[in-house]
Parts: sequence; structure tokens; C-alpha cells
Amino acid sequence: MNANTRQYEEYDFVIAGAGAAGLFAALLLHQRGFSVKLFDKKSSPSSHSRSIGIHPPSLNLLHEAGVLKKFLNHGLSVTEGRAIVTKAPSRPAVRNDISASQAYHTVQDDTAGTVASGEAQSKAGKARAKTASKPHKSDIHQIIRDRTVKMGNGENADHILVVPQYITERILTEALPEGTVQRSSRVAGFEQDANGVRVQIQHETGELKEYQCSYLLGADGMYSDVRSMSGIPWKGKTYSWPFCMGDFPDNTKFGSQAVIYLTPEGLVESFPLPGGLRRWVINVDPDAPITDDNSDTGVWHTSTDGKQVLSGPNPTVNLLIDAVYHRTGHQLSPAEMHVFSSFRAHRYSSESSVNGRVILLGDAAHVISPIGGQGMNFGWMNIRALVDKLQRKSDGVHTSNSDLSGYDRFAAGNAQKFGKRAHFNTLVGLPGKPAFLMALITDLLLSAPLQALFVRRFTMR
Repeated sequence: MNANTRQYEEYDFVIAGAGAAGLFAALLLHQRGFSVKLFDKKSSPSSHSRSIGIHPPSLNLLHEAGVLKKFLNHGLSVTEGRAIVTKAPSRPAVRNDISASQAYHTVQDDTAGTVASGEAQSKAGKARAKTASKPHKSDIHQIIRDRTVKMGNGENADHILVVPQYITERILTEALPEGTVQRSSRVAGFEQDANGVRVQIQHETGELKEYQCSYLLGADGMYSDVRSMSGIPWKGKTYSWPFCMGDFPDNTKFGSQAVIYLTPEGLVESFPLPGGLRRWVINVDPDAPITDDNSDTGVWHTSTDGKQVLSGPNPTVNLLIDAVYHRTGHQLSPAEMHVFSSFRAHRYSSESSVNGRVILLGDAAHVISPIGGQGMNFGWMNIRALVDKLQRKSDGVHTSNSDLSGYDRFAAGNAQKFGKRAHFNTLVGLPGKPAFLMALITDLLLSAPLQALFVRRFTMR
């Protein structure tokens, strides 16, 4: 930086964003001997379960970082998957009328279950649940294919570990030196030259403070301020079919199985969670008035079919409850709901992950559809690749333009590879496909010649 008499706090790396990507990067950098400061504009950690699946490659990374045991203590191991194909019944289901505003999401305790359940536990909510119309058995789809596949043996990293994201972020935060993460603080601007970056941080009081670092890492999500300030182009699409999901007490007999229903009316994903819960995810009609929980800005996106979609009010919870019953036969109680969320699936990429001494990580660099649960995981793979190209010497951080270009190509290649897989997962689950075709696809993918390949792709190996 240019000579200046002013004094700044100096770090090897300043990171914007204390989500799963920023925290993982901070941990690896700290363990390599780099000084790190992490800022997040939110006043408190997230309390949402969000991304839950940690795949085998990520389990290996957590083992190398020395934190895998803590994740195993808070997680649930999944070694079996199940694909169920159904055909539609002859009549529509009856809906239970309770809105999301009457059953908003709350935090679950990672060892014992619920902390609270908001208005869903109110007397009014319980009364609605008790008096609501019960769907008729003829409303339920009929199963025409039910296949189970082994996804691992449960030993070492040979499984998928289910851990709610707020626990993931808590474990990573606790592994960092106290004071590494500072909240209610956002990047207001920065200047870079050949020697480093001077970053302006706006704190909760409105005070602007400057920090000096060798590199600024933007891990501040899909709507990244760092990326926008860098002027890096951001291109992609938003899928027309939105999704909603909820976490409920597990009243199934699936145990620790991850289950996917393929139905003529759309996808249902059902994943076990720690604490005796199970997550249910459905796709809903493109015209459903949902709020995109990935954004609080209400911005427009261009969808894959050329239409435009705008975030609107939350759908009612009965949309999820009725679809799950209609497509699977499993009945959920709105009074027992722990988490409800609606979102749109996106596929976006930055033109480059590197702009001089500014580097983008996680969703700030690449966003893929969450169907299949690979987004957080491939972001961690990219972070590990970046950290491997950095060296700490007595005079600071050392890397080269060619090394950073190599990282950029690696990250873009991963975004392409895993983005295609997530795109396939998303399209397969869209409604309108004949049941016999979905059964044929299921039989083909889980046949002896292709099953091992399918499992490797699903588990990111």
C-alpha cells in the first residue's frame, strides 16, 4: 500500500461473511499460520437448519482440520438412500388451512429437540390442526417402484453426515480464536494495489474503520457486496419451479434413510435430521406466491424458461403438508413444525473468482441448485484448493498470479461439474413426467452397471 501515517489493524486475510464458506476458509487459513479477521453484517448467527448434508469429501476435509469428531457428535449418519416412484390418484387432496404466519420457524436444540414452536404451538394453531379436514386415503399416490441403494458403510468418511447448518457454523466458529468473528459489520468499500488491500468496514454504530490485509475474501453470499464492488460480472438463471420445505418430528419408518419420491406432480425429498426430526422438501407451481428466503431484497431474476419471477408472500404451510400427504401418504401436523422455508433454486457464476487481491468464495462465486445438497460441499473443496496455493513467509502471504488463475479454473470447473449434477437432480424432480418413465429411469440408474456410478455422483466422490 502507499505510505500513510495513519495506523490500521493489519491481517493476512480479511473475510466478508461468516457463513459456512467464510468460517471454513478462516479455519484453514488460521491453521496454516495466517492472521485472519472475519466480518459479518448480521447481528447474530443464523438459526436456520438450511444446508444439512456433509458429503464424504467434506468429511475428509473436516478430519484434516481436526473438527470431524465434533461434527460426528452432533450429526446423523446416512448410509442408505431410497427412491420411490408413484402414480397419481383419481381425485385431489383436501387441504388443511393454516398459514406460515401462524406457524413460523424456530430453532431446534441439537441434542434434545425443540426449544419452542412459536404460534404453531399456540392454542389457536392446535385447534386449527385438530379441526382441519382430513385427507381421504384415495388422495394418496400409489407406489409403483421402491428401490433402496447403499451409499456407504458408515465407517470413516464413507457416509453422508446430516448436520443442520447453524450447528456447522457454530462448530467452525468455536474452532477459531476468540474475537476472529465480528458481527454487525459490513464491507463499505476497499482499495487495492500490488501490495495489498485497504478495506473500509462499517460497524454497528455507523463508524467506518479501515483494515489492511494482503487479500480480501468475499464469502458474503449470492448477493455479495464484495463481488459487486469488484465489478465482477454475475450471470445465470433462476429455475421457474420454487420450493418449500419444513422440518417436523419424524413419524415415518424410514429411520436414517434419505428418501426421494418421484411423482407425476413433482418431487418430494425426505431427509432424517438429528433430534428425531425429518425434513420434507417439495417443488410447487411456478405461479405460487413465495418468498425467496435466499434474498430479502425482492429482486427480479430471469428464469430458465425466459419468464421473470418476483419474490412474493410466503406460501401457506398447507401447501407443503398437503403435497407431502398427497404424493407420499405421510401426514404432517402444522402444530409440530419446527422450521418452514420457501426458496427459489438458482444457478449463477461469477465471470471470475479472482480480481487482483480480491477472491470470491462459496455462493459469492458460484451458486448451484440446492437439490442434491452439493453447494456447500463443493464450495469447501474450492476453498481447500485455494489455501493449498498460499504460503506464509516472514514477509507476508506468498502466491502467484498463475496459482490464483489455476484456482479460478479449478473453482469454475467444479461449478460446472456439480452445477450440471444439481441441474439434473432438479429437472428429474419436476412434475409432468409419466410414472412409467420415472420408474424406467429409476430402474436404469439403480441397475447393477450404473448403480456404483450413481452413488459416486450423488455422494460427490
